[in-house]
Amino acid sequence: MVMIPIEVPKEFTEYYEKLFMSLAEETVEKVRRGYAQKQYMNKKEAAQYIGISFNTLQKLEKMGLPIIEIDGIKLVRREDIDCFLNSHK
Repeated sequence: MVMIPIEVPKEFTEYYEKLFMSLAEETVEKVRRGYAQKQYMNKKEAAQYIGISFNTLQKLEKMGLPIIEIDGIKLVRREDIDCFLNSHK
């Protein structure tokens, strides 16, 4: 393998460093906001998403947290959790 050194203008490297940092920060922010999370979760996953126990999630359900039930399968939508928590600030 032969390597040939190439001189790259400083402006070029600065531009791409800023671009890559911007993309990395945007990705981290998306993960932080939950884009990596599933849209629908079972109740155990929902409790983990919030960082509470399963029993506490049951209490939130009694307080009005929307639960979707299809053929006995109970799911919680991530957006509903976020809205519910924001409405109880």
